[in-house]
Amino acid sequence: MANYFDEIKRFDYSIGEVINTLKKEKIYQNTIIIVMADNGRPFPHSKTRLNDQGVKTPFILVHKNGKISGNTKSLVSSIDIAPTILEFAGINISENYQGNSFKKLLEKPEKPFRNFVFAEHNWHDYESHERMVRNKDFMLIENNRNQYPQLGPLDAINSDSYASLLSKYESGKISDIQKEIFISPRPKEEFYDMNEDSFQRNNLINDNDLKIKIKNLRTVLNRWKNETGDSNPKQITKDWYERKPGPKSEKLTVKKDIPTGGKYSLTTPYYKIRGELPGASKNATSINNKGPF
Repeated sequence: MANYFDEIKRFDYSIGEVINTLKKEKIYQNTIIIVMADNGRPFPHSKTRLNDQGVKTPFILVHKNGKISGNTKSLVSSIDIAPTILEFAGINISENYQGNSFKKLLEKPEKPFRNFVFAEHNWHDYESHERMVRNKDFMLIENNRNQYPQLGPLDAINSDSYASLLSKYESGKISDIQKEIFISPRPKEEFYDMNEDSFQRNNLINDNDLKIKIKNLRTVLNRWKNETGDSNPKQITKDWYERKPGPKSEKLTVKKDIPTGGKYSLTTPYYKIRGELPGASKNATSINNKGPF
């Protein structure tokens, strides 16, 4: 945590230096500054998770010449950033952009914007295939590789946080919340009340009173997958590293459950094999459908 806070302090200082330079060049008033992150902290239960700690990231936008009113509680997706910048710049937003501009939302934070945001987790050091949809009240997570625990990527597994959790887990002196990352197999689906459960601790997927809401979000998620060309390949990229602390050079060898097709031998390291990318069979990279908004 000390290193993390030190990084924030250094980052804050660097942003100050950038602003000072913009002011010296007399272009600060006409510059949009965006501060954001790509994912949650590299801690267990954060990075590579589709909960808020994994995908809800800091986002600060400053534009001195713009009419930005302040904070908003509306949902915004990272795919909305590029169209927003284009609108600020007075450039036409072409149809190939899947996101929508939220410029008006910055000017009037009370205006409605997105009904849904989506996220996905594919291979990141380890085999994975997860999809998420949430609205302002509820979150649904679909896990298509739920046989694996969710320990995090290798940098999280190599963290002091994970070492502490693992020690407590092996000694039996661990709380239910702390040992959540070690669960295997995991639930196929997770459903959370975002108003009552901000850290997504209480999975309500089997709550009979929420059946309709669960079904509705499931329908929205399936529509998003269909419209954007998503797929769930049987042979996606497997683990490249051991699911335990160790250097990134630690390699696994191919097991017999991977068809080699004559291309690989059973001694070929996993780290040299890429599986089928989700969406490849449907040519998803050429599909610009926005999906549900």
